[in-house]
Amino acid sequence: MATSGGQGRLIQPKNINQPATLQTIPQEDIKVTDNGKRHIVSGIALHNVLLPPMKIYVEYKIEKLYKELIKKYHINDSKHFNHPPDEQFSPSNKNLQDPKYSIQSHHELAKLYLEPHMKKFLKMTDGSFDSSAVLNVMSRASCFSKKEKKL
Repeated sequence: MATSGGQGRLIQPKNINQPATLQTIPQEDIKVTDNGKRHIVSGIALHNVLLPPMKIYVEYKIEKLYKELIKKYHINDSKHFNHPPDEQFSPSNKNLQDPKYSIQSHHELAKLYLEPHMKKFLKMTDGSFDSSAVLNVMSRASCFSKKEKKL
């Protein structure tokens, strides 16, 4: 047996030959208030019912904005794209300072409205484009009206 940190306490060796077991909590031991249950149901409804059509709508609006910005600012061409077309881009977007930078898809455009930790998606229809990212894009992108942003 070994001692821990010279303190003289004995550390019992673990039996690594025992099969792993999952500990389950009996249902009667789980205490969820009525308000907690409402929050759980609301979260499930947001994720399963509201989020899929919101993603489709946000993608449609961002793709439309992307096409407008290509025509007006040539955002897909690094030779002609020289300034950010929208003041609402996240301040953490250092790429916009790069003279060789261009925005190659509406998915990349959506990422410009987000903080770095929210940019893990490849497409806006991915599972990693979550409700937080959807709501952030909607609140920052200029293609959404004030009424849409209040939702």
